[in-house]
Amino acid sequence: MLPTERKANILLVDDRPENLLALEAILEPLGQNLVRASSGVEALRRLLTDDFALILLDVQMPGMDGFETATLIKEREKTRHIPIIFITAIEQDEWYVFHGYATGAVDYLRKPFEPDILQSKVRVFVELFQKTDQIKEQAEQLRRSEQREAERQHQEREREQEHRHLQELAEREMQLRQFKSTLDATLDAVFIFDAQSLRFSYLNHGAFSRLGYTESEMLSMMPLDIQSDRDEAGFRAMLQPLREGLLPSLIFETQHRHQDGTLIPVEVFLQFIAPPGEAGRFVAIVRDITERKRAEQALKESQDRERSVLRNVLASVTEGRLFLCNTPADLPAPLVSIGEPILLSASSLRLLRRRIQEVALTHGFAQDRWCDLVTSVSEAAMNTVVHARGGEARVHAGAGGTIQVWIQDQGAGIALENLHRATVERGYSSAGTLGHGFWMMLQTCDRVYLLTGQDGTTVVLEQACEASEPRWLTEARWTKVGTA
Repeated sequence: MLPTERKANILLVDDRPENLLALEAILEPLGQNLVRASSGVEALRRLLTDDFALILLDVQMPGMDGFETATLIKEREKTRHIPIIFITAIEQDEWYVFHGYATGAVDYLRKPFEPDILQSKVRVFVELFQKTDQIKEQAEQLRRSEQREAERQHQEREREQEHRHLQELAEREMQLRQFKSTLDATLDAVFIFDAQSLRFSYLNHGAFSRLGYTESEMLSMMPLDIQSDRDEAGFRAMLQPLREGLLPSLIFETQHRHQDGTLIPVEVFLQFIAPPGEAGRFVAIVRDITERKRAEQALKESQDRERSVLRNVLASVTEGRLFLCNTPADLPAPLVSIGEPILLSASSLRLLRRRIQEVALTHGFAQDRWCDLVTSVSEAAMNTVVHARGGEARVHAGAGGTIQVWIQDQGAGIALENLHRATVERGYSSAGTLGHGFWMMLQTCDRVYLLTGQDGTTVVLEQACEASEPRWLTEARWTKVGTA
């Protein structure tokens, strides 16, 4: 655990003290706060006062058993999001396990259990809890950033008042020069240049001092000499709507070249002033936005780091089934395309299911394998129809017996702060639906690739002809062999 991370509270619920002692001995090396509860009632009382990252809940307890306790926990708004791992000595038949998951469990462990496996599972939820804390801190930073943005907008309104003042000053150049001392005092640079020749006719002190030129040097120049991202034809085309009165003003970002060659990021407010009987001029107020650009870059780098951590956590929580992609390059290489793309709507889902079934039978899939794939694809496609008002699905297959289904939309995507809940929390939804989509996909599909952002979402589902055993089971088997 990193020193800056808050210790997570883990609630251990068992009516037998020796079982609680054993759980504490196994989990103590994780360095978290282990809280005991000897009954379901005591567990509910603990949950009233403290926040918990995870609950380890014994199924067989006198009075209120684990199932009843879990049901009450999930009914409360404050506690329904807390992951529950059931611990039981009962043989896990299919109905019994299903009943446990139906009451809100995220996992099931049967006594006696492997300490390493228990530690590994608990560690994943602790890390997810701590990353959620970090996301909350990021949200607070965003709130402060929005506050700063509100202050910036207030400053912008003040600048607009300044612009109106400058418009009055530009009606006559003599009047403008009378207020030269006022303009020189402003932190922004002020340029006035001729509409025909584009040569500067006036600059305040901030304009030439910030760029390293003398005033006489700049009066022989034009905006294109310090702004290299447009040629003269493109620059005049940008100015034309202002000259024709189609736009009252123009705000844009560019870079100004310092006398020593350094590029300075700036924001330019531009207006066209044409006093009666005089040639028109352009007035530009230029603000250095170097610090703003640095802050934006720092925020982007912070979000990239957060997304990378979340990617590893989600891969661990789903035992490697979920791949969170940062860019399209992270998506798998498409296999051989089968048929034309299908435009997704409520009425086209049947066509997509039928195509998957036909491809699966051609590649020798057993019924349970292709049915699982159809279930996963149906959930992903329905998410696209509900949340993005439609999208496109494509079916691919490989010679090795793997089927790949690509589902793409141009919706708003999943916000970074909601990714962990939207993908692994059963029942979470932001659209009033049941919220079982991703949870169902991860239960029935070998691999799920997710790329989501403001420009849309891509989900790629892969299913092999033969099911492979979970990664944790393979690692546990090798661990046992190595210690035998």
